[in-house]
Amino acid sequence: MAKLESAYDVLGLPYDAPPSQVRSRYRHLVRRFEPNREPEQIFEDESFLRIVKAYLVLDSPRRSDYTRQLRVSRGAPVDTPDLYSRLSTEAKLLLAAEAAAARRQYQAAGRLTKETLEQNGRNAKAYALLGDILRLQGKYAESLSMYNYAIQMDPTSHRYWQLLEETTALREGRRAPRSLEDESGRWHRPLQVWLMLGLAVVFIEASVLLLGVGRGTPLFFGLPAEMLAIAALDGMLAGLALAATDLLAPYDDEMISYSVAAYGVQMAPVAVFALLPGLVCFWAAVVFYAITAYLDEHASLSITMALGATAMLTAAFAFIHADLWLPFLVFGGNFIWAGFNAGWAIGSMRTAPWHAEESG
Repeated sequence: MAKLESAYDVLGLPYDAPPSQVRSRYRHLVRRFEPNREPEQIFEDESFLRIVKAYLVLDSPRRSDYTRQLRVSRGAPVDTPDLYSRLSTEAKLLLAAEAAAARRQYQAAGRLTKETLEQNGRNAKAYALLGDILRLQGKYAESLSMYNYAIQMDPTSHRYWQLLEETTALREGRRAPRSLEDESGRWHRPLQVWLMLGLAVVFIEASVLLLGVGRGTPLFFGLPAEMLAIAALDGMLAGLALAATDLLAPYDDEMISYSVAAYGVQMAPVAVFALLPGLVCFWAAVVFYAITAYLDEHASLSITMALGATAMLTAAFAFIHADLWLPFLVFGGNFIWAGFNAGWAIGSMRTAPWHAEESG
């Protein structure tokens, strides 16, 4: 029996993907799915509907129960609920409008949104979508009016207030405020976590200072083999500490499982854009991942932290060894990045005892 694809498989997402990543991935897939077809036409395509149905499950309150079933099944087939067939005409119109907006078919998106409001003149999501469409077209005054309508219909929505604030800033020529999402509450950890991280920092700093006293024979570009080995070891220690304390999401979810053939859209693993270039030149990994995150409309907090930690370690080594700062800054980060990824992968193989969940 062929294994059923889960909603996560269809969208190419890890189980702990935050709502913002679910929405951005859906828009990304919608935008790339046969871009020349009209909004109404693509919803007649069964392969496109699979993407829509997966998105509806992961963007609904039923997601937690669905994810729990997948974890318990351990690879056994789990049916993905067909929420699309249960939608009202109004909801389907709005979904088609959202797809058209994601595909930058603004005229069709506006028409479908207005048809939605004809069905229900108090649909806050429809007003917010009109605001999004107008904002993307640079019509900030009209966009603000739509967001105000959305807030009137749903004054408790934090997102609508945020959109109003961001658009006001854009209209006034100010930099739009950016909201930082905590992807999985990883910073709220007990004392053991911070002790482990503190010990990791102490060991790393001790090794850096020790190398300042004595260094081995230069290997290449004047960089001693011992220095590069300890740099890689320190990178591994940092990756292991951050992964084992659950500050980083599982390595497989972030770097490997990203690769999914989503019905006409091929998604490459992040490792192709982050890990591999970094083994040649660490700074290339930063550039390549920045481009990937921009195109995907989402930057992983875990990968950003990994790149940041590697950059800080590279800078620390270069600072301590002032006579070798340039070659280490150029080539040393490669070794730290390789070690960090190894430590992250090893640390992801276990669950921290203070964060373990009971299994049924």
